[in-house]
Amino acid sequence: MKNIASIFSVIFLLHLTACAQVNNSSNLPRVRIYDATHDFGPWVKRGKLVHETVALSPGELESYFYQDRSGHWFLLSNRIDGINEFLDDEIPKELAIDFLNERMSFLLLSTMSPAQSYIINDQFLNEFVNVGSLTNFQPFAGNSDFASIKKLQPYKSDAKPVVAGNDWKLDFNVATHLGGIEKWHVTGQVAPLLVRSFCREIAEPNGTFTPFSETGNQ
Repeated sequence: MKNIASIFSVIFLLHLTACAQVNNSSNLPRVRIYDATHDFGPWVKRGKLVHETVALSPGELESYFYQDRSGHWFLLSNRIDGINEFLDDEIPKELAIDFLNERMSFLLLSTMSPAQSYIINDQFLNEFVNVGSLTNFQPFAGNSDFASIKKLQPYKSDAKPVVAGNDWKLDFNVATHLGGIEKWHVTGQVAPLLVRSFCREIAEPNGTFTPFSETGNQ
């Protein structure tokens, strides 16, 4: 595990170097890095969380990196081991249930799916329909595709964990950036808080509803 962490540390430093040199060479990928401490609410207090975007051709690669209290960097994106390192370092046992209820689904969505993917819940659907009051979902501004709403509605879920003893499970549905719908199934342990298994299945193929990139607002 430490070897893997060291590898990601090197990758992260190389990306930082590319970012520093981007103005000197048009051949290098453009790298944007920002302090993402507040992306997960008030929960990041012990280490450091950063978000990195690498501009590719075509598209972008987005990743979260976490630096623990000992100074080691871990890649969180698409890595359950990385998520568990974050949970172990940041979430004390007495706050595990609170984090499960408030942020676990968002943590998983942010690290295990591309940008512009959303949990299909009441807030998402309401903001999708009520374009006049958009605040959190700007990519949907101007979207009036009510056929999309009809396709999304049956997959509404509250994304709340079910806890039984020291075990928890979390089932919810995700609207993807390509207009598909996925069912996510996650299980874990409460104390210490960790993710044991993560599984996603395709409920509806890409293009089932109007892809976010085609709403006219990026």
